[in-house]
Amino acid sequence: MADKIGLYAAVNEIIHHYEVDVAGLALDERGWVTVPARVQYAWPNQAGTVLYVAASDGGPGRSGTTHLLSAYAIDPATGALSVHGPSVPIPERPIHVSLTIDGRYALVTFNRSAMIEVYRINQDGTVGDKVDQPVIDAGAYAHQARQATDGTVIAVGLGNPAMTDAAGDPGTLSVFAYDDGKFEPTQRLVMPDNLGLRHMEFSADQSLIYVVVERGNKLFTYTLTNGQLSSEPVFRNETLAEPEDVRAGQHAGTVHLHPNGRILYVANRASALTQANGVPVFAGGENNIAVFRLDNSGEPDLIQTIDTAGFEARTFSIDPSGRMMVIGNQIPMDVRVDGVVTEVPAGLVVFRVKEDGTLALARAYHTDATPERPMFWTGMVVRSS
Repeated sequence: MADKIGLYAAVNEIIHHYEVDVAGLALDERGWVTVPARVQYAWPNQAGTVLYVAASDGGPGRSGTTHLLSAYAIDPATGALSVHGPSVPIPERPIHVSLTIDGRYALVTFNRSAMIEVYRINQDGTVGDKVDQPVIDAGAYAHQARQATDGTVIAVGLGNPAMTDAAGDPGTLSVFAYDDGKFEPTQRLVMPDNLGLRHMEFSADQSLIYVVVERGNKLFTYTLTNGQLSSEPVFRNETLAEPEDVRAGQHAGTVHLHPNGRILYVANRASALTQANGVPVFAGGENNIAVFRLDNSGEPDLIQTIDTAGFEARTFSIDPSGRMMVIGNQIPMDVRVDGVVTEVPAGLVVFRVKEDGTLALARAYHTDATPERPMFWTGMVVRSS
């Protein structure tokens, strides 16, 4: 029987489930589940049977008091989520979670303390105990940790922007040797000019990593050889359509590789406000997906930027056939057009992926997300039924 695909979209503490119709470029909402706190990030196991959810009542600028790592079973027939074992308390707001290649451990990244913690995944898929080891320093404002197929773990650090009374912290790439849940630091690269990094993606053969420079609106490419990164990027690209006109609040977002390994996608985000007759409205900037074609050497070439039809696309995903992309625009925004102020709602926006990897808008589904209750995470999960 053919695989089925669920699209899961978290609005604050509610994870909505949609079934994905790739041929029809459509989503069909089937239900939802409420988790104990706002979903910060989630990651499925390789079999598509369990979704691991990192949740917290904290967020940007606030610490919170409830922080959990939880497992939710995915029904193979319907895609519905259900609680799978007890949630495990974690020390603070998590910003990212991923699984090791073998699926035996969850890597949870914390931005405030700049560390990674490792939690065992039990044989039945439930969340187990924490692996006891020295503190894993993942760089200032750690934002993501991913494992390569050779076992190497790479952590991306955003750092902190310079302030009038402080120099700030540059972004970092931290490399770790990894063995059965245990980390050993082997390399750290520090970004110049106070640039800050957000997410990374591996090339298809994992000989390169593509790193999004959030604070700087760039894409850096590094080689990965025998568990070590090149000391400098081998390629540097701008992510914006108009890099010479960077507005306040402009930043690059997440990055994903097309299933064919020849196209790379980066989200650009902007949400700064200005006043229009006393009403806060969008101040301008780029909310789009930058599409890069990769040549035989892996060098990116920007071939398209396309508007996301919304604001602050924090996450997006591509179906395994590479024909459909779904973007999660996390907040609504008031905009002024020809003197009239209207609201652009948050929601899920579906794009058709053409044969050359470029995108075409298909349709949008509005959600009830608000700035106070944003749509913080979305993702597709493939399951066999």
